[in-house]
Amino acid sequence: MTSEETKITIDVSFLTKDVKMWWRRRVKKISLGNMTKDITTWEKMKEALIAHFEPQDETWRAKVKSLKQTRSL
Repeated sequence: MTSEETKITIDVSFLTKDVKMWWRRRVKKISLGNMTKDITTWEKMKEALIAHFEPQDETWRAKVKSLKQTRSL
């Protein structure tokens, strides 16, 4: 196992909820031959996570950037 594969294996062990389900679906598709194993480096893992989970709506992104704390906790 390469150091990149080791990073991915370790990272996968920390996935939870929706991300874990997303990863399991990918692994299942690969095992069935419906998808190629395209995530082979940590950089590709990050890109795949961002592509799948980052909101693509620019309006949403602008709202998040404009949030300001108005009171103390």
